[in-house]
Amino acid sequence: MLPNIIKIEILTYIKKSHYYACPKKHTISKRIKNLNMDDKIYTTICVLFAVLIVMGNMIYQKFVVLPILPFHTFELSLGAITYPLSFLLADLIAEFYGKNKANFCVKLALTMNIMVAILIAIMDSLTATEWSKIDDIIFHKVFGLYSIAFVGSIIACYTAQLIDINIYLWIRKITKGKYLWLRNNSSTAISLLVDTTIVISFMSLFGALPIDKMSTLIINSYLYKLFFAICSTPLFYAIVSLIKHIKKYHNYYFNNYDKLYIYLSINPTRSLLQYYKVY
Repeated sequence: MLPNIIKIEILTYIKKSHYYACPKKHTISKRIKNLNMDDKIYTTICVLFAVLIVMGNMIYQKFVVLPILPFHTFELSLGAITYPLSFLLADLIAEFYGKNKANFCVKLALTMNIMVAILIAIMDSLTATEWSKIDDIIFHKVFGLYSIAFVGSIIACYTAQLIDINIYLWIRKITKGKYLWLRNNSSTAISLLVDTTIVISFMSLFGALPIDKMSTLIINSYLYKLFFAICSTPLFYAIVSLIKHIKKYHNYYFNNYDKLYIYLSINPTRSLLQYYKVY
């Protein structure tokens, strides 16, 4: 027997599409082909990933103090606060969609980063009006160093994300799909160290950050990111479970649409009530 919610959806769909009047023109199979939950989930994760990468580069110049732990105070860039989530998203794509799609997502985010950097450089070259609240000096002070952050971010992000994806899939292979927490935290811990070291060293050497603060910033930034990544492990488990549940429900839901279409095609004169008794 089908759940009531599916029965209602089936009746609603048939009523709207006039199935009995136009069986060839309005078919359930066409509706199924137009919906792909995997693509929707993948696209959503890619968009969030790209947003985190671009946003991190735009807000990195402000440094804050985070007294999260009673024995240590973190001093780090605003861009580093949410950046560890990008590795969580990359691991999600690697978990469900494999290496190729994970690499494509990274390349997509870097392409968007390049586009934003070019647009900001063009806007920075334009002259502000006399009555503009943000003059050329302030705008350049806020966004003028974006190009340096952009270059450092491109190098660090691409290198670290590739390391993260490969280590994640390697651990998944040798553990035969077990220990989700192990591959998530291990791959993230190593790749975050690579990313943090590259991006802060690059910006310090090119004057975007004070050179005497380089080692302190690397240590503080990495410790915070590692702490954030470990604390987000339950979130990773929750999202993995949610995606599995959505995909399972989606497959069940539309498989029953297929059953209904086949049943009515073979038995066009029988009623839906007879169909429910069969399934």
